[in-house]
Amino acid sequence: MSFGKMITLIDIIETTTSQDEEGFVKKEDNIIASTRAYREERRPSRKWVNLAAYTEADALFQLRVIPDLELKAGMLLVCDTGSYTIFNVEKVKGLYLEVLAKKLEPTKA
Repeated sequence: MSFGKMITLIDIIETTTSQDEEGFVKKEDNIIASTRAYREERRPSRKWVNLAAYTEADALFQLRVIPDLELKAGMLLVCDTGSYTIFNVEKVKGLYLEVLAKKLEPTKA
């Protein structure tokens, strides 16, 4: 994957919970990295057919490995098209990460 295809700017966000002295739980979103990635939306291609086990995934992100950073399921990716929850992370050839994610849709009140 070349830098020419990595045109989507993303923020990787980790949600942390903390408890104050009165016992109330507070959630905070912390941006742990901002980087470029290649984003591919779900479509009927050979790659997506092979990923049939991850039927809820809407998008595939490919990005370079960030030293000393471990991406985990449940973290958020935010880009210009919206927010995505990470389902699966795989290392490819030791240089890249392939991230399967599901788009978060706002709930209607």
